[in-house]
Amino acid sequence: MKLGEVALVRSGLVLSRKAAKSPSPFRYSLLSLRAMSGEGEILEEELDVFHAAELLKEEYLTRLGDIIVRLSAPYTAVVELKSKWENIVVSSNFVIIRVDAQRVVPEYLAWYLNRSWIKRKIYKDSSSNMLGAAKSTLFRKMPLSLPSLEDQYRIGQVFLLARKESALLFSLAEQKKKYYEDILEQMNDRTRRNLS
Repeated sequence: MKLGEVALVRSGLVLSRKAAKSPSPFRYSLLSLRAMSGEGEILEEELDVFHAAELLKEEYLTRLGDIIVRLSAPYTAVVELKSKWENIVVSSNFVIIRVDAQRVVPEYLAWYLNRSWIKRKIYKDSSSNMLGAAKSTLFRKMPLSLPSLEDQYRIGQVFLLARKESALLFSLAEQKKKYYEDILEQMNDRTRRNLS
């Protein structure tokens, strides 16, 4: 089975086609490359503001359950699970995947698209063009094997748990690093004061 048989796959919005020349009432948050981490998380503080010339079609706006995949390296998949991430404009640097919920669990698909052999396939396809960017057609034709919805759900939940744990461990490591840097600075300051 191909991904395009169980999901709507489309590129994001080419911003220049819909951008307003001045601030407009059609104001949206914008998902740009810097607003997605290498781990496939949306960095809320990095979302840009996009002023559209007109009301945008829903197909270019995020909604719960969407999978957003970066079309340039690193190819990371995001599952839109938080309602605060709804109605964000997705730029053409990404592909939007909307699954048929009767057949595919979004979290399972996010895990599937983050597997190393899939990423190698994307890299191989993208290295054949000058821009080094994957094409949305690659995702439509992507081979997909689907276990039962129950198994998909279980795999998806473990995937989300693993991502959450990794994020917490990274945060803890950063806090520990800062903690030890502060201690070492204080020790160094005391030593300098004692020497003078």
